[in-house]
Amino acid sequence: MSDLLRGFGVAPDAAIGYSLGETTALFALRAWRDRDEMHERLLRSPLFTRELAGECRAARAAWNLRDHEAVDWRVVAINRSAADARPIVDATQRVHLLIVNAPDECVIGGQRSAVQRVIDALRCDAVELHGAATVHCEIAAGVADAYRDLHRLTTTPPDDVTFYSAARARAYEVTSESAADSITRQALHGFDFPAVIERAYADGVRLFVEIGPRGSCSRMISRILGDRPHLARSASSEDEVGSVLHTIAALIAERALPDLSALYPADRGSQCPPSTTAHTVASSGPRPRAADAASPIVIPLGGPAPQPRWPAVTAAPPVDGDASRENPSATAPP
Repeated sequence: MSDLLRGFGVAPDAAIGYSLGETTALFALRAWRDRDEMHERLLRSPLFTRELAGECRAARAAWNLRDHEAVDWRVVAINRSAADARPIVDATQRVHLLIVNAPDECVIGGQRSAVQRVIDALRCDAVELHGAATVHCEIAAGVADAYRDLHRLTTTPPDDVTFYSAARARAYEVTSESAADSITRQALHGFDFPAVIERAYADGVRLFVEIGPRGSCSRMISRILGDRPHLARSASSEDEVGSVLHTIAALIAERALPDLSALYPADRGSQCPPSTTAHTVASSGPRPRAADAASPIVIPLGGPAPQPRWPAVTAAPPVDGDASRENPSATAPP
C-alpha cells in the first residue's frame, strides 16, 4: 500500500508504527530490506511459538506458575484512562497495563481471571483482542536478548523519512542497533501512543495517512488531537480502491497535491471531455486547512489494534478495598 501511494506522489516525511507497525514501517520504507532473513529467523526462533505465545513459557516463568496452573493470557482494550486504570492494575497480580491508546482508552493484559477483576473494579467496557502475544510488559524481560537479536538487521534508512520510536515517544536516528533497541523497549515496557502523536504534532506533522488495517490508528489520532488542525485518514478498508481514491481526494482538499497522472495520463486526455456544468460552492469564509502543501505526511503502520465503538463513558465510582473485589462486569460491545 505504501508503494501504491508513492505512485500517486504521496511520499511520507515521517513514519510512526503502532506495536508491530514499527517493524512493518522499517520494511515498508526500505530501512530494512531482507524480508526473507526475518522470515527465516521467525521460523527458527521459539519466541512466538513457545516463549511469548503458544505455551507462553515467559509468562509462566515471570508469574511463577505451578505445573497445573494455566497462563490463560487475555488482552482487552478498555474505555478508561491509563491514570484511572493504573492503580487498579498495579494492585492486581498477573495483569499489566500494556499500551495507552488515547486519553480515555488503554490496553491491559494478563491472566484471564485477573483481567476480569480489573474490568469489574473499573466498571468499564472491554473489547477482546485475540491472538496478542505476551509483550508490552515485563514478561518479555526473560527473552529480551533473543528479542533484540531477532530485530537486529542490516539497516539503510531513507534520507528523507523521519522515524519515530513508540517506546521513546520521539524521533530517532535509525541504525541497526537503535532500531532493535526501540522495538525491544516497547516489547518490555509498552508505549504511550498519545505521547508519540503529540510529539509528532509538535514537530510539525499535520497529515496522517494510515496504511495499517481497519483504520484503528486514524481513530486514535483523531481522539488524541481533537479539534486541532489535522487530517487522519486510513487508506485501507474492505473497499481498497475506494479507500485510496478517498485518501487522495482528502489530500487534495488539504492542498497536499498528489500526482494524478496514473489516473489521468496525458495521452488519454481526449477521452475525458471537459465539464460544461458550472459548480458554485457556498461558503461563509475560507475553510481552515489541516496544513499547507509543505506539511509532513506521516504513515502510521499499525499492528493489531482495537477499533471499538464505545458507549458513553461514565466515571468509575470509588472502589472499596482492593482490585480483586467482585463487581458485575459491563458487557463488551460487539
